[in-house]
Amino acid sequence: KPYQKFKDLINTGDLMFEKQFGQIYNAVTVREKFDVKIVANLYNKNLQALHGNKIAYAEWCKSILNNDTDEENFLICRDLMPVAWLKINGLDSKDVGYISMLAVEPKYQHMGVGTFAVEFAESFLRGKGKKAVCVQTTSDNQFAIMLYNKCGFVETNRVKAISDDVAELSKIVFKKDI
Repeated sequence: KPYQKFKDLINTGDLMFEKQFGQIYNAVTVREKFDVKIVANLYNKNLQALHGNKIAYAEWCKSILNNDTDEENFLICRDLMPVAWLKINGLDSKDVGYISMLAVEPKYQHMGVGTFAVEFAESFLRGKGKKAVCVQTTSDNQFAIMLYNKCGFVETNRVKAISDDVAELSKIVFKKDI
């Protein structure tokens, strides 16, 4: 039989798919120990790109669940599935807020998660009265550099960094007026 048009479905021949309505990503504030486990897992999956060190779960809990008024942690979710961790700092400062961490689940990289997270951070910080947002990454993190350039950030500073794993590494600071 010829296919019938169904409300809210897309026909691509023999298969039908439900349309995506609105935004597929959302941000949820990290508040519980279970959320902290997800954050730690996302961080560990990105350890090499972040030039980070392993952190004990107790330290994660102490750091994230300490009610620090200067920072906020979010899980970026695709529907109900956490796919990234976003940490925002500078909430106690007057004009500038910071994206201090963005770690995306590797299998969800290059799927718009980073762009959503950056746009969410800008909106969140604008709502807190900030006039600019800054972020720092390393010169070997080309995907982060491309993301921040795509989102309208401008490089403001570059300094050589000391790192055990990469000899020629620079830290790059980006800024965007919001």
